[in-house]
Amino acid sequence: MLRAAERKWRKSRSPDDLASYHTLLAAFTAATTSAKTSFFQSKIDACVSNPRKLFSTFSSLLLPAISAELLPYLSSIICGHVPAAFKTARVTPLLKKPSLDPSDVRNYRPVSLLSFLSKTIGRAVLNQLSVFLHQNNLLDPHQSGFRTGHSTETALLAVTEALTTARASSLSSVLILLDLSAAFNTVNHKLLISTLAEMGIIN
Repeated sequence: MLRAAERKWRKSRSPDDLASYHTLLAAFTAATTSAKTSFFQSKIDACVSNPRKLFSTFSSLLLPAISAELLPYLSSIICGHVPAAFKTARVTPLLKKPSLDPSDVRNYRPVSLLSFLSKTIGRAVLNQLSVFLHQNNLLDPHQSGFRTGHSTETALLAVTEALTTARASSLSSVLILLDLSAAFNTVNHKLLISTLAEMGIIN
């Protein structure tokens, strides 16, 4: 019925036939959406107490349909190339502190919101790099930032332990602290890429 209405409009180019086609198309879209929602909701309800079964069910239902859609993202990781679309972000300015003057643009911090798929690829790359760096002992043993199981607390514990041990041995200690404003903006990308290449991370 929908196809017949479409063919009729394409043949006549009548505004009335177009309106009729749009009405049928809207009804078809609504009915299809409702049917899909009911179908997937029934699958969720059937596995509500078994997350493993739920994942398995949706994997079997969706994977064949979305495999082709996932290929660009997988090839992005394999080729080491990030498409321009994945670099597009929505930047939202947030006031650094509630007490600051909201009329002064310097009191705002730009927050970049990337797409969900871009973040997913970033997480996948991070996981692979973390495993590679850990297995090859490429990280400094005292590095606490950006490492699983490490935090500012572990860094403070390590420093405290070193100072306590030095004091117990009647040794002097010198502590040098460096705090960079907008630290990520100070990264030398050529040096970063060169360092990664030395570690075996290329292309």
